[in-house]
Amino acid sequence: MSLASTPHLPALVRGTVGHARHGAVAHKFAHSTYLWLIDLDDVPRSLLGRELFRAADHLGDPGASLKENVLRFLTFQGRETDEVQRVVTLTAPRTAGYVFNPLTVHWCLAADGQPVWIVAEVHNTYGERHAYVIDPAELRDGPAEVGKQFYVSPFYEVAGRYRMRFRLRADDVAISIALHDDGADEAKFHAAFRGTPTRARVSRRLLTAARLPLVSIRTQALIRVHGVWLWLRRLPVISRAPHRPPAGV
Repeated sequence: MSLASTPHLPALVRGTVGHARHGAVAHKFAHSTYLWLIDLDDVPRSLLGRELFRAADHLGDPGASLKENVLRFLTFQGRETDEVQRVVTLTAPRTAGYVFNPLTVHWCLAADGQPVWIVAEVHNTYGERHAYVIDPAELRDGPAEVGKQFYVSPFYEVAGRYRMRFRLRADDVAISIALHDDGADEAKFHAAFRGTPTRARVSRRLLTAARLPLVSIRTQALIRVHGVWLWLRRLPVISRAPHRPPAGV
């Protein structure tokens, strides 16, 4: 985990998301995108006053606040939250009344700005979600490891382990997630996002939305396009069992 001072929030983080599949059918891509970095104590709205970030689009109780739900989830998972003063979240906004967030990251920070917990909230294209808790202490000497517990791609079983890295700096935000078979050093899949945060001024918001419109719809479409590409190469499709999310999700 790398953390210097956090950016001025809310911020737009324009960058690149990339996926790489390794093995007999290799495939990789990179696309430009943008996310928002927000303080859950001061959630921004659209320029027309509409909600950009709804509790119902994320883990927890749709009637509670985003921050309340993150802290409640941690409590359900047996984590202490007394030190958490601030939650900084990297996520996609609602656009045209729709949102799809493959990954939302919540940095739960102490009063001195140091991370107490990191929550990685994952959504699949089947309307399901899951969340993983990462102890920042595990990131001091390398990636944190968590067991895969959620069906994301129809071409991968719910098995193996993720190795995750997170970076939150005033001038750099990055996430790296690699999927490994149990006991394997080489990753069979790798996803990453890296971008530069800039203050979410009105001019920047308008310019970003014009250059990358309907970002969630575009994300969904690209996932399906790449999925069809893999299916046409006769990759076996793994059946999906109903998901039972952990408490608080």
